[in-house]
Amino acid sequence: MLNVNNMCVSIKMPVGDGHGNHKPDVEIVQLLLNKHVQQLKPKRSILPVTGIIDATTIQSIRDFQKQVVGFRRPDGRVDPAGKTLQSLNEPSSPFPQAVKNSSPAAVTVTGSFTQFIESLELRHISSNELTRGFGRTIYYKTEHADVPTANGRNSEPPIAIWHNIAPTLIVLDEIREQLGFSIRMTNTYRSPEYNEANYIRSKARRVDKARKAGQSLTFDKAYTGVGKSSQHMVFRAIDFKIDGGSLAEAYRIAQSLRGETFDLPIPLRMSNPVIRKMKYVGGSKVSFSVNGLRMTDTSFVFRGGLHLYPKFIHIDCRGNDSSW
Repeated sequence: MLNVNNMCVSIKMPVGDGHGNHKPDVEIVQLLLNKHVQQLKPKRSILPVTGIIDATTIQSIRDFQKQVVGFRRPDGRVDPAGKTLQSLNEPSSPFPQAVKNSSPAAVTVTGSFTQFIESLELRHISSNELTRGFGRTIYYKTEHADVPTANGRNSEPPIAIWHNIAPTLIVLDEIREQLGFSIRMTNTYRSPEYNEANYIRSKARRVDKARKAGQSLTFDKAYTGVGKSSQHMVFRAIDFKIDGGSLAEAYRIAQSLRGETFDLPIPLRMSNPVIRKMKYVGGSKVSFSVNGLRMTDTSFVFRGGLHLYPKFIHIDCRGNDSSW
């Protein structure tokens, strides 16, 4: 039998209330739940490790999500890259809960980026899903002297704009809830240097392709879908894929959520949200609307950008609806 007490284990498909439930994955989740059984109330016996999903296993997942992870609305599902599995892999001791403010006030972000994301109390999204791209480097050089070289490294977003991503994550969490399939983020924050490299690489590749086909395309004339002032640069945007589900269905759900009101987690409730005034990216001014996202003390209305690409979806909470 696999020892899950002193190692971090993974699953290939979702386990619990919904699709997936492959036997080896169910066995792993049952073992992980047994590791934490002493933390759950009411007291219960060790789960039989059968590899078969049943009502008792699903209820144990829900109890773990609510009592240990801190989900307000547990869904009884463990996703391969989700917060529930991340918490199940932690040692079997009580986890520290996010400190909640007793009343709305101007937000002050402190601590690590991971702690900030955990304070949002998302049901399906963990901090490591956002941080995967923070250290990426883009380097692309062509053989053409008139085409610049793309070279830029991404970084963690400045602490002053961490809260910009919160509304987008909350909406994305609801899309995942309604869709019933895992979501994989492929692009979140882009530093100015990284975005510039992405912009140059996109144009350079089109030049290379055109000239290989005998066309005389110049770098300046080459098309690119990468914006020089991307919403990714102010940490409002996410590009994501679906594992096993339909992109078209996810896009339909996203469209249906426009105009919906979402609660803000207590740590982010504020009387004068800074996001409406933020015009800086890593210290540099950018030309975004000063109005930005409109919030109240306790909630926000989803107004943002959406686009369905062939292999991914772009979503952001820019404060006004935009599709392209």
